[in-house]
Amino acid sequence: GSIMPPHAFLFETRAIGAAGRSTNALVLEGAFAPPAGHEVVPTRRAEQLVAYLRSLKSSGDLPEAPVKKEEAQ
Repeated sequence: GSIMPPHAFLFETRAIGAAGRSTNALVLEGAFAPPAGHEVVPTRRAEQLVAYLRSLKSSGDLPEAPVKKEEAQ
């Protein structure tokens, strides 16, 4: 029901290796869950995008996306 595009290029579905699930694998259920024995993980590009966004450290209030004080740390 979202108007946002899925950005599927930021994630990949891959088989779970002998070492088990990746620590950064997404937990998805229902129609979004990957096939058995597979996991969905962010690509390197997705991780770089998150690192960039976190580096911006916006300290101003965003009325459209309020943050509780304990989440702002």
